[in-house]
Amino acid sequence: TDDTASLAVSENCLYYSSGYTVCRVQFNSESGDVTLFGPGDEPYDKVVPVPVVARNGLLGKYENHLYDGGGKNDWHYAELTEGDAPNEIIWTNRANVSWSLFMTDDTASLAVSENCLYYSSGYTVCRVQFNSESGDVTLFGPGDEPYDKVVPVPVVARNGLLGKYENHLYDGGGKNDWHYAELTEGDAPNEIIWTNRANVSWSLFMTDDTASL
Repeated sequence: TDDTASLAVSENCLYYSSGYTVCRVQFNSESGDVTLFGPGDEPYDKVVPVPVVARNGLLGKYENHLYDGGGKNDWHYAELTEGDAPNEIIWTNRANVSWSLFMTDDTASLAVSENCLYYSSGYTVCRVQFNSESGDVTLFGPGDEPYDKVVPVPVVARNGLLGKYENHLYDGGGKNDWHYAELTEGDAPNEIIWTNRANVSWSLFMTDDTASL
């Protein structure tokens, strides 16, 4: 489905005084396509759609803290990477043992593949716990033991906004450096920097109107 939210445009934008105070965001949760509506409400499409497995912030390193007091080994550290199959995520621990997880319609869990050595023991579902405010992610591994994501998911990265965009309204003619933009993380909390190829930048800020992203 297409969800629409918005970003607040900073006063440092040269179009702010002309009424461009809100940057609308359109996100297709199925395809990963993102469209930002720039000055004049012109659409800028994300050049590379947001990969399904990257959208939920699952990829990265995890650690099982149940054994911090003793008994910890390489099996208590894991890294999740993108697999080759659609919706596939690879769980690999430091002992170099891997298995596949698959995203399903249930965003609170992942399906464990039969290639997991714990599958025959009943570990068929990997529960996912996500804190949308802090960005903390916990996966429940074999034995339903919690593995916490080492680096929480940054707020501005969670919704897949960062990256390159292009305005296709001028594909037939009149296209210039102002019709290409890149969004990067800013220094201030919730800040995103819009920079076009003409090297003109301004700030956008995530607001409470992001719940649908």
